[in-house]
Amino acid sequence: MLFPRFNNLSFWLFLIGVLFVVCSLFIEEGIGLGWTLYPTLICLDFHSSCAVDFLIFSVHLLGVASIFNSLNVVGTLFSCRRRFYFFTFCSLFIIGLLLTSFLLLVCLPVLAGALTLCLFDRNFNTGYFDVLGGGDLVLFQHLF
Repeated sequence: MLFPRFNNLSFWLFLIGVLFVVCSLFIEEGIGLGWTLYPTLICLDFHSSCAVDFLIFSVHLLGVASIFNSLNVVGTLFSCRRRFYFFTFCSLFIIGLLLTSFLLLVCLPVLAGALTLCLFDRNFNTGYFDVLGGGDLVLFQHLF
């Protein structure tokens, strides 16, 4: 890897994120949400415990760890190759790794923004996804 300490930071952020997910399972009554973190189930009327806040924070940490790792993979693949060695000569695994890293770099900031807006809806009483407050619930589905 091109940046080994960056990779190490990604690893430890991933472990901390997994630890927060496990902690959120055991706080009060647990998470009680689906895997999509649907905003109507996140609101304080249905789920008043701080387990959802821990889960949103852990998904943020896992996203940051994945972004760091993707940056490291893309940097390694572009800077540590031979001079006239093009990607047409690479194996399918390397091309798949590069495409997956690009997709993670494009998609994860959008997911983090959607989860941040859910966190604002939950804790600061904004109305991004609350239909009664003038928000758009389908926006979260598009961002997710």
